[in-house]
Amino acid sequence: MFTFILCAQPFNLSRAEVLNLINLCPSSPVEVFLVVDNCDQRLTDEQARALVTYTHTTTDRHTHTHTHTHTKHTKLTSRWLTNDGRTLDSA
Repeated sequence: MFTFILCAQPFNLSRAEVLNLINLCPSSPVEVFLVVDNCDQRLTDEQARALVTYTHTTTDRHTHTHTHTHTKHTKLTSRWLTNDGRTLDSA
């Protein structure tokens, strides 16, 4: 994560934009354009592609997201939801 922050400095991104890029780990420049305010005025297509590359090469967020989702799914399948919103553990 720290490496990505250093790589992103030349792009003059806000703290919120940097954190969103780390958390979302965009897989295409389109996703970068959705996160960065006025991206079409601030970044070129090449710079947006570079940010995608940097997020994938300098963070391990993509792996953590998959693991977290799998763990959450496993946890949810061992519970039952009743009509009144209560959860019951399966026997």
